Amino acid sequence: MGTSSPGVRSNSSNLSLRKAQSLVLSQPSRNQWIDIDIKEGLLRVSTSHEIEQADVTMAIMSPMECGKFRYPKSCQLSIEALTDTNLSICFDAEHEHLDDDFLSDWLLALHFVRNPAKAEDRLLALLKLLSERFGKRTSEGFQLEFLLPHARIAEMIGATRSTVSRTLSAMRKERQITIDELRETVVIFLSD
Repeated sequence: MGTSSPGVRSNSSNLSLRKAQSLVLSQPSRNQWIDIDIKEGLLRVSTSHEIEQADVTMAIMSPMECGKFRYPKSCQLSIEALTDTNLSICFDAEHEHLDDDFLSDWLLALHFVRNPAKAEDRLLALLKLLSERFGKRTSEGFQLEFLLPHARIAEMIGATRSTVSRTLSAMRKERQITIDELRETVVIFLSD
């Protein structure tokens, strides 16, 4: 647990996770808020339901995109570093705005991503969401400084990995995106 100093609460833990390292978040002892503060890096919040052992993305967090949320009663949460990540986690965080739940906002955004009937439209919706929240505007378009595996994208949009691979390949040929696997970046050319 952290020490009492400016910006660090006595009930918080400072952590460093390497890329692809994951951690199960403990279920709080009572109806508590959890505050995750990302100092640097990207983190994925996920859950797996007891009936289906599939890992389901619930949110992606960054220094600009983090916050407080209630731990869901019906599932266990995990966090996974998408890049090397430094963060602090505070259980029993005080929260005055009970309707301002970071996780609920992300779940609603992901619901809209999964809503279109065609997988191609869902993939475009996900790329637009990621570019709006994490993209850096460049002269070419929006650049994401991380790559998600095709299987993870498939899980997020409700498609198969092969459909994602095929659609991304078509998008590259149509010059809608460029992917630099050495730098682990993707540039998305979105029309407004």
